[in-house]
Amino acid sequence: MIIKTKVDRRRRIQLRQRKRISGTTERPRLTVFRSVSHIYAQVVDDMSGQTLVSASSVEPKLKGGFAKEARGSNLKGAEAIGTAIAERSIEKGIKRVVFDRSGFLYHGRIRAVADAARQSGAGVLMRTRERIDPSQLDIKDNVVSINRVTKVVKGGKNLSFSALVVVGDGHGV
Repeated sequence: MIIKTKVDRRRRIQLRQRKRISGTTERPRLTVFRSVSHIYAQVVDDMSGQTLVSASSVEPKLKGGFAKEARGSNLKGAEAIGTAIAERSIEKGIKRVVFDRSGFLYHGRIRAVADAARQSGAGVLMRTRERIDPSQLDIKDNVVSINRVTKVVKGGKNLSFSALVVVGDGHGV
């Protein structure tokens, strides 16, 4: 994909993210899109391909309920959209979602939507990894070998990688 504009760059980042992020029935995907003057949020179940809940700053119901200085193009409007999407999700029985920033930086209005949804009760899960304390696990492994391999590939570049081989759990398995 040739990147000529900001839109191309955002689209490329979005495609790269969507390889790892997908919505399920138990934990659908909360996707956010922002334009210059408006912001849109949807909760999508990727397994069935359906939009479960949506909210945007162009909806007359939400637009009329904005505070005086809140619009779709500022932080207060984004917070209102985040609150609305969380309330609608909870009404539908959706308690946890995976946040998809759609290639935008997690900053400004995108972050305001996520924070407002999180504070309103929807369990917005960021793509973070849980830390596991190895001392709490009942597994005893032995490191057999660490192999470091370097190979010269076409074009004269070195391809190198390491492999860690672990065998056994201390119980004969």
